[in-house]
Amino acid sequence: MTDNLFRPPLSRLVADRIRSEDQQKEGLPIDFAAYGFDWSGTISDDLLAAYAAAARRARVMGVDIEPTALDWARHPASTPEAEILMKQAEKDAPPVIREMTPQRYRKMFEEMYVEIVSQREKNTVNPLAPVPLPGAIEALKKFKERVSLRRRPVFFFLLSACPPSTLIKEVEEYGLTDFFDFGMFGGASDKQAILRKIAQNFPDGSVVYVGDTIGDVDAAKRAGIKSAAVEGYHSMQMLLERGPDFAYSSLASALGDRI
Repeated sequence: MTDNLFRPPLSRLVADRIRSEDQQKEGLPIDFAAYGFDWSGTISDDLLAAYAAAARRARVMGVDIEPTALDWARHPASTPEAEILMKQAEKDAPPVIREMTPQRYRKMFEEMYVEIVSQREKNTVNPLAPVPLPGAIEALKKFKERVSLRRRPVFFFLLSACPPSTLIKEVEEYGLTDFFDFGMFGGASDKQAILRKIAQNFPDGSVVYVGDTIGDVDAAKRAGIKSAAVEGYHSMQMLLERGPDFAYSSLASALGDRI
């Protein structure tokens, strides 16, 4: 196991939580027909890359931010997005801010994120590159083996706002290329709509979506499916305020595995 000192900040928190939690806590039920998963903050620790992209976008738009990456992720009020939105209301805000459309705003982030995670000096490792969260990959594979023993088919899908080009690459690097047999949906700006369409394939309503943000919980609930929250980009306190059907300290805990 990699020493905690060398883990990205979000991975360190997850590893510490898994070690300290109650080993007897019940995991996610295995009687769903379909299991959906978010990627960033749920399976993959891309916090540093996401922060770097958001900070770069903020600087382009004239907003200087210097909080730590962890503070940025866990306190939405201090995000680059929040500061930019505040500046948009200012009469003297530069045109690049006042004229920014939501589509261009998102596109700018995606372009910068892709550039950052792709940066790599010759024969070196990109320190901002995403890495699997502790125990997540092993837990996913063991969980799928366990639920596959049931008599009826079980499906897995991936739904993420992560840019499709980097998402596909990361899925491949993590050894999950063939894992999501119901599909992978990247660049999702409206998760609720996609979840609603997926749910139509399961009229009994036996679909659950696992994510680490309040947006993930809200999207699942509004789509009429079950929501499972895992602490990641957003704290457990923030997630519980949204009333998820299930809540866990990490994906490894949700799927009944430990490291």
